[in-house]
Amino acid sequence: MRAEIVAGALFPDYELTEHAGKRRKLSDLQGPDPMILVLSRGGYCPKDLRQAEGLVQLHQEMEVGYCRLVTISTDNMEVRPSSIHFAPGPYL
Repeated sequence: MRAEIVAGALFPDYELTEHAGKRRKLSDLQGPDPMILVLSRGGYCPKDLRQAEGLVQLHQEMEVGYCRLVTISTDNMEVRPSSIHFAPGPYL
């Protein structure tokens, strides 16, 4: 993990390409509501896939509480379409 990513610090406002090919900034995705950011190794990792499946179940409750879920993955664009079937929110 990068040294500047520590508890209480502002997270970098990354601009990345989402699963649909559009460039998105984290600050634009968050808006005024809390956001949970998941850093994932990708759909090829069984542990990360299992975690993502659990987050799908939690996602409906998160939306009621006005909380966003965003996943940043190491998957490349060729892999993403088949590996994001579980992703309820933006998948970068």
